[in-house]
Amino acid sequence: MDIGFSQAPFNLNYVDDGRIRIIARGSDVPELRDLTSRLIVVNATTLERRRDILKRFMAAYRETLDWLYADPQAIKAYAAWSGLPEDIAKRAPEFMTRHNMEPARIAGLDLIMRDAVQFKYIPAPLTEAQVKDVLQVDAVR
Repeated sequence: MDIGFSQAPFNLNYVDDGRIRIIARGSDVPELRDLTSRLIVVNATTLERRRDILKRFMAAYRETLDWLYADPQAIKAYAAWSGLPEDIAKRAPEFMTRHNMEPARIAGLDLIMRDAVQFKYIPAPLTEAQVKDVLQVDAVR
């Protein structure tokens, strides 16, 4: 027996062929189900100097996400970009939901900070003031 992990929809062809089985998903764990795992980072100087450009970038990013989850042509584009067959690519939204792809949504920060302290990435959880300073989510809406 061997075990591993993969980021769906990659390797779903092996699931379909019966060569591997999905025995669990990260979303099966309640603490991880809604946890933020992707975000866009910008340094404070760039945020200050280029705020208008970043606002336009974020608007275009959200517009692109909306298109990806609404237009059937998006699956063709994703398949071409990723190198996946279309029948596998069309299953991507099942694993990567639009809700979880929203770049301004931060969820599970307490759990993330607990892990960061445990694994010695930070000495202590951030204070509320530090979180507000570091996560300026509304700065480019």
